[in-house]
Amino acid sequence: KFKSVDESVSEAKLNFFNYAKNITALLTKSTPLQMGQVTTLFEFILAAMDKRLRSTRRMEKKNSTIPDPVARWDFTSGDFTSANRFQLSFLHDSQDNLKRTLDLLGISFNVDLSKKCITLTRDKKALHVSDLRAALVDMEDIMERFVVIDYAAIIETMVESCSRVLGEKAAYLDEEGKGKTLQAYIANIRPQAIKFDSKQTANFRRQTEFRASTPTSSTSSPTILYPDLNTLDKTETDQLIQQFRCASKGQLMRKLVYHCAAMTSRAILRCLQSFTGQEDPEKYEWCAEHNSSYAAGSLFYVTCKSLPASRSFPSGFHCEVISCWLREAMQNWVSWSAETKVEYLRWRDSYGTSTPSLLGVTANAKTSSEFKQVMCVESCFNSSWALGLQLKFLYSRKGNMRKFDISEVPLSIRHRKGSRLPLLNSPVTIMRSQRDVECCDASNMPICYSSSV
Repeated sequence: KFKSVDESVSEAKLNFFNYAKNITALLTKSTPLQMGQVTTLFEFILAAMDKRLRSTRRMEKKNSTIPDPVARWDFTSGDFTSANRFQLSFLHDSQDNLKRTLDLLGISFNVDLSKKCITLTRDKKALHVSDLRAALVDMEDIMERFVVIDYAAIIETMVESCSRVLGEKAAYLDEEGKGKTLQAYIANIRPQAIKFDSKQTANFRRQTEFRASTPTSSTSSPTILYPDLNTLDKTETDQLIQQFRCASKGQLMRKLVYHCAAMTSRAILRCLQSFTGQEDPEKYEWCAEHNSSYAAGSLFYVTCKSLPASRSFPSGFHCEVISCWLREAMQNWVSWSAETKVEYLRWRDSYGTSTPSLLGVTANAKTSSEFKQVMCVESCFNSSWALGLQLKFLYSRKGNMRKFDISEVPLSIRHRKGSRLPLLNSPVTIMRSQRDVECCDASNMPICYSSSV
C-alpha cells in the first residue's frame, strides 16, 4: 500500500515527473503493483534499446549522423528488441492497467500487438532513451519513499491459492496425511521473517535464502522463511541490494515482491516432501532441492490464475514475474563457467541424483541458489495439465526419493538436451492471434503458450 504523503518529503525534486501534476494522482488513483508494472515496462524497453544502441554505434563508422532513438519497442527488428512469449503475454494482459497508470503520469501508451510495437509519448513527442532512464529512477524513488510492502500477506495469499490448486491437482495425496488432507496441511503453512545474526556476516547470503522449514513435531506448523525488508537496518539492506543485483532500494522492494510470490510455490513443494514421507539421504539434499524446483514454476503460473491470487494481483502479474525471473536466469547462465554449466546440466538431467561436485560445501550458497532458480525457470510450463504430470511424477513414490527410473518421467515434461533458457527467451516468430503463440523446440515438440490458459 501507499504511505500517507508527507508534504515535506514530497517536495523533493524528481528527475522526469512533476510531483504536483503526476505523482499525487498516481498515489491516489493507482496501486503499488500497477506502478511496479510500469517500472517493469520501462526496464524491458531500456534493455531492448541498450542492445539497439550498441548496434547503432557499430554503424557509426558508416554514417556521419546517428538519429537519437525514440523509446519504441519494435518487436520485428532482428535483435533483442524481439519479445519472448512471457513478455508478449505480459503486454497483452496488462495493457489496460499500463495505459491507465501511464495516463496518470502524463504519458500516452500505444501498443499494437498485430504490428508488434509499442510507442510512448508525452505532449505528443516520443520519449527518448534519456527520458526513460530518468523516469525509471523516479519510479524507483517513489517506490522507496511512498510504498510499504507486507511481504507476509503476499506469501499468505500464495499459500491459500496453492492449497486450492494442489487440493485439486494432487487430491490423491490426501491418504498420505495421516488424517489431515493435503489442502488443510498447506493452508496451515505460515510465513516467518528471517532473524539475522549480525555476527555471521560472511554467511549473509545463506541467512537470507527464501526457504521452507518443516518441524520434527507433528503439533507444529511448517513455515516459510523470508527476508523482510521492513525489519532490516541500512547495512543489511545494502547487502541485500548487492545480492539481488539491484541499483536502489526501490528496485529491491519490487524484486522481493516477485521473490515472495514466486518462491512460495517452491517452498510449499519442499514441505510436501515431508507430508508424503519422502527423504533424501544425501547430506546436502540435492535431489530434494531438484524436485522442489522442478514443478515450482508451473505451480506459480497456475496458482496466479486461481483465487485469491488472481484477485489480489493485477492482470499480467504472473508473466511479469516470470519474465523478470527468466532475465535473471539468463544472467546466471551467462556468468557461469563451462565447468559450472556441465555440473548444472548433470544435476538437472539426473533429476537431482547426481550431486554437483562444485557445490559440496555449504559456503557456496550463491551458485546453489542460482542452480535452483534456473531449474524453476527451465521447468516452467503454462499448463495445469503439465503441472499435474509433474506432481504425479514427484510425489508418486515414498521413502528414498533417489530410487526411481528416469524412464518413468513422461516424455512431455522430461528435461531436453542442453539448456531450455535460449528457447524460452527467443523471439516469438509464429503468432496466430493476439492471445496465442506457438513455438517449437529442437525436437519439434510444440510448446504452446496462451495467456488465456
